[in-house]
Amino acid sequence: MDKMIKLDNYYFYLEEYTPNKIQEGESRHSRDGTFHKSVTAEYDEHELIFLPVNEKRHNQLLYILNKNTPEPIGLGENIDFVDDLGNEYKVSIPHDEFDFERLEGEKVKYRWEMILKVVD
Repeated sequence: MDKMIKLDNYYFYLEEYTPNKIQEGESRHSRDGTFHKSVTAEYDEHELIFLPVNEKRHNQLLYILNKNTPEPIGLGENIDFVDDLGNEYKVSIPHDEFDFERLEGEKVKYRWEMILKVVD
């Protein structure tokens, strides 16, 4: 079953949706074999793979990217995200965490992937 999410003011169907809790830090084993982990940062990410989107939806995603891109190129705004369960988040889209490609065929369709990073 496809999942529907809301990104900014637009609704999209997803092929895949994976929420992740990311922990950054160091881990090590002591001499006696005990595992130790020190977490320096922890945050949530949401990995999205969109169902093939038409040109209108593609342009909406480009608009959302521009809205989130830092000034002076874009507006530098965080984006509202509502997952398929109705949970609401403020997110950013890191500049190297999205990709899209045009799919082959008569109709213009795109495949999008992106990772949203929760900012608060």
